[in-house]
Amino acid sequence: MLNAEEQMPERFGIFKQQPDGNPYWIEAAENLESAKARAYEFAENFPGQYVIVDSATGERTFIPEKQ
Repeated sequence: MLNAEEQMPERFGIFKQQPDGNPYWIEAAENLESAKARAYEFAENFPGQYVIVDSATGERTFIPEKQ
């Protein structure tokens, strides 16, 4: 059985907020800069609220919804 680090070795998870408020996991990245770049790409193509979660600290970075 794989542990959490083997299943998702990247530290920063990218999630999209669903209409009901629940997060939907999209993918993970190795660093915050890469995660931000990907989240902005997703927001450009699939509008909505995105959040990046640092799996080591629990810190959240919100990507503003494109107006």
